[in-house]
Amino acid sequence: MRTLKRLGFQVGIVSGGFTQITDMLAADTVEAAGVPLSETVAIGDGANDLDMLAAAGLGVAFNAKPVVRAQADTAVNVPFLDTILFLLGIPGEEIQELTEQPGAPK
Repeated sequence: MRTLKRLGFQVGIVSGGFTQITDMLAADTVEAAGVPLSETVAIGDGANDLDMLAAAGLGVAFNAKPVVRAQADTAVNVPFLDTILFLLGIPGEEIQELTEQPGAPK
């Protein structure tokens, strides 16, 4: 999250567990940011995340169940979320540089 923020990405966190709350929050987060859904990334691991993964521009199954991996755009099966930075085209050198910047926002 810190790396994405330092690169100027807008980040919203939504849980698929409480749809009556998160459906509204997800729509409001995207609308407030002025970002088309085609430019969003969703990450999920369970069947309850399938709609979210399908709606996003890039749906990532993260250590997900087989049904989710089969329907997502791509899958990451390692225990590190920073692997997703690679999918976004952010090279390791840039991540390292951002991590080491003094005074950079957290």
